[in-house]
Amino acid sequence: MKVTANYGDPVSGLIDKVLKNGFVTVKNNKELSVEEFGSFAKSLGKPLVTERHIIDDGRFIQQIKATELLAAGEVEWHNDWSYGRGDYFWTVLYNKKNAHITPTTFIDMKIALEELDTSDDLDGIDGYYYPPKHLHYCFTEKQLRVLTKQNIHRPIKFTHPYTSEEVLYFSPGTLVKTSKPVNIDKLLTHCLQFKWDYNWNDNDIIIWDNIRTMHKRCEYSGNREIWRTQFKILQ
Repeated sequence: MKVTANYGDPVSGLIDKVLKNGFVTVKNNKELSVEEFGSFAKSLGKPLVTERHIIDDGRFIQQIKATELLAAGEVEWHNDWSYGRGDYFWTVLYNKKNAHITPTTFIDMKIALEELDTSDDLDGIDGYYYPPKHLHYCFTEKQLRVLTKQNIHRPIKFTHPYTSEEVLYFSPGTLVKTSKPVNIDKLLTHCLQFKWDYNWNDNDIIIWDNIRTMHKRCEYSGNREIWRTQFKILQ
């Protein structure tokens, strides 16, 4: 799953790698401006326009830092965009400053499903998703009302719409309920066998697939800043 590319490589190759492996590190040896990162993010697909913690005129680059999006506390295991409508399932992050203070930890949920002996027990069960209350400050009141009306739910055994591969999908940090009883703690314990840390280097860019990949971040202290864009692949 740990696949590397270089900043400046053809975008089509990056997207192919993300779809095949779920995660790509883009090695980059220069500090990027907002405009440069924005151009790179737009080259990957259609960026999600949003309202909070934005730093660009196009309103699709968000700051992740202690005083902005997600603050400095622990961010539980989750899939970005679990509660959203539309195919904005991909995330690109850029290490603007000191991301190495704490790693970002990932799980390949395709492998987790392949290694789950009781996967048949999850057939026909959906999870329902909504942002946890302690992160409501990341959204406008209008956004939260829209998310409530959308009532997003997805199968826990999820068929990837782009690759047709089956993955586990249950995003514990944003899961509200399941359509039938599921022991989520037991399921998460199983998945933790397949976790790995991404230890950041200066100016790194990472791209991952939020259908195939679940992630988390530990609490930290310090001046850490990451830029984020959610996007959907156009193909």
